[in-house]
Amino acid sequence: MSLALATLHGPGVAAQDLVSLPETVLPDGKRPLNQTFSGMPGDLLMSGRIVRTEAAIADGSATVSVDRFSDSIAPGNDLTSVLVPPAIATKIGTDRVFCGRDQRTRSAFTSMMIGGLGSKFKEIVRFCFLDVDRDAKFDHYMLAGAKDKLLQVPRDLEPLAYHMDRLTQLHPDDEVRLRYRKFVPSKNKVELEVEVVREGKKTSFDYILWSKPAVDPLQKLYSRMYTEPAKIPYPVMFDDVIGAEIKVLDVKPTGEATFRLTRDFTPTLMRPETVQVRYIYIYY
Repeated sequence: MSLALATLHGPGVAAQDLVSLPETVLPDGKRPLNQTFSGMPGDLLMSGRIVRTEAAIADGSATVSVDRFSDSIAPGNDLTSVLVPPAIATKIGTDRVFCGRDQRTRSAFTSMMIGGLGSKFKEIVRFCFLDVDRDAKFDHYMLAGAKDKLLQVPRDLEPLAYHMDRLTQLHPDDEVRLRYRKFVPSKNKVELEVEVVREGKKTSFDYILWSKPAVDPLQKLYSRMYTEPAKIPYPVMFDDVIGAEIKVLDVKPTGEATFRLTRDFTPTLMRPETVQVRYIYIYY
């Protein structure tokens, strides 16, 4: 699986936002394939598990510092895996990079008013740990979010052992769900909705980025899908819902629709995205 998003910055490279490795969606197999079933508006059609793709779990302790920032790592702490492009990996000596907690460099109000004007750091910094010789021990660390090249340089670290944790569902109700949302009787239309659920609660997003095997660029999946029977009569197929394929065979005037799932979700990397609007205030 791969999801090519811009990531870490290193010495001699323009600062970029560090991007964590996206989560993975896995089919849960709860809905049998190629079997016809009926549903009413509000019914759940299928679901998949959202799991953490990977993380490094510290086996020992370490304390690190750069400039005015410091952090401590204790046994059992999770370190987030980040994406490292080949050019950056060459400069820092490895593509095995895992990062600790976010640390805010200035208040949210200050960031909104003046951004990073005059600052040596981005709004958020994190200590990141490198395993240069790939022996399951971190041997260097760096401060991600520093703009000054001297502060970006990886520093020596007393070897810190770690082990990997992969494809762990952090909460049993972290899921991607496909739901029969609404029936429009006047147009005989069926509306489906993709939901991202965290700890059992539906969350908002604008679209899902997902990695389709052997296809570039990344795919965008928006939350709503509609049938258009005036243009395309039933049966109607939605054939790429994070790899899943589901058919709407027909719908009755009562809103009862008949479905058939012919392909489940593809195990792949995915990231829900929300479009953010930043306001610029001009005073006069």
